[in-house]
Amino acid sequence: GTNDRFGRLDVDVLPRLQATIDLAAAATTTRHRVSVLTSGGLNESMHLGIARGPGTERTRPHWRLVADALLESGLPSAALVDEGIPALTTVDEALMTRDYVAAEEGRFTEVAVVTSAYHAARVEHLFGRALAPCAGVRIQLRVVAVPEQRLVVEPSASSS
Repeated sequence: GTNDRFGRLDVDVLPRLQATIDLAAAATTTRHRVSVLTSGGLNESMHLGIARGPGTERTRPHWRLVADALLESGLPSAALVDEGIPALTTVDEALMTRDYVAAEEGRFTEVAVVTSAYHAARVEHLFGRALAPCAGVRIQLRVVAVPEQRLVVEPSASSS
């Protein structure tokens, strides 16, 4: 998912926000501790984050835009990791997630990656490699595939 130059998230991000909130709520009801780690760096040509001139007050990486949207949509702030990961690619996300999990030394038993359905196989492959025992991490991986939103434009009555 990406965002526009004003920081509005693309329509394909919205169902993933809700899936993340639902997943966190379900885990919390089963007394699992939840940490939501958002991702996405700052690259205007890729439509990730906002960089509108000098000063950090106008610069926001994509992970921060997603984190803000999650909080606005009802994710408890205690569930959100303070700093997201500035990944620009899925490979970066997998490797940075591995580093985050490894640094937490056994705190997590599972990583759930919420992604679009069309991207799920790629995520499963890349995260499966990055989080494999041979990579120094022993953790269960779950990929949550969220169906894409389809925009349907109906022809107007005047165009017939």
